[in-house]
Amino acid sequence: MKEKTFWVVAVVAALASAVSATTIHDEKIVCGNCGTENTVTVVGSSNQMDLPDLDWRPAEMMRSTLKFEVIECSKCHYCAFDLQEKPRSEAAKQIIASPMPGNTLADRFVRAAEIQAAEAASAGDDFEKKNAYFRAGHLFLRAAWCCDDANAPERAVAYRRAAAKNFEAVIALAVKGKEEIKPELLIMLCDIYRRAGDFENAKRMADEVLKYKSLPQRMAERQLELCREKKTDCHTLGEVRNVEPSTSIVIGKGEK
Repeated sequence: MKEKTFWVVAVVAALASAVSATTIHDEKIVCGNCGTENTVTVVGSSNQMDLPDLDWRPAEMMRSTLKFEVIECSKCHYCAFDLQEKPRSEAAKQIIASPMPGNTLADRFVRAAEIQAAEAASAGDDFEKKNAYFRAGHLFLRAAWCCDDANAPERAVAYRRAAAKNFEAVIALAVKGKEEIKPELLIMLCDIYRRAGDFENAKRMADEVLKYKSLPQRMAERQLELCREKKTDCHTLGEVRNVEPSTSIVIGKGEK
């Protein structure tokens, strides 16, 4: 079975001129839970015209593609990054069968996150657990972004805390397996904690990142400044010293 990398974060030189607009198209996707064929909108390409936030949330125009990232089945209301993926555990299937908590974009991300967290808890091996926790963390984080946009700060904090819990599980499994922990994950978790007002854990993550050189180290330094000032609002990569205006973050899906 192929190892899947669901979200890859890489620092690259932005080529905004290569993609002038966001392109979308419709695709027919069969639900992995109930077999219903759904017509969904898929992003073909997009770009960033500015620097991302410190938790890697992309700038426009990619920022506005958030609503296309989670898919909900029109019949059974299964929600996922990849609707074709079949739910494995009974716990996940029970969540799918329960009523949706609401009909907002944040609710769809939360439902998808809860399903992945249930899959992680029921997974038979650490590799599957880590992937499911990783997806759950990203889904909860995106729910928080939706709440930021909707000016719902209390819900945003709650979902950031849930994201942090899942990303900490990823780190624990990586440590257990003696795997390398990417600084991009640590600095993202640092910002999640800071935005949730948990400055102690934000500092803990920043201190871990300080050992790295170049951009992650400078991002950690900026995070420590924000923690000392008790700042919980949104800040961007543009505030980090020695960051070129052309630097961007590309976030995408892939397999290897």
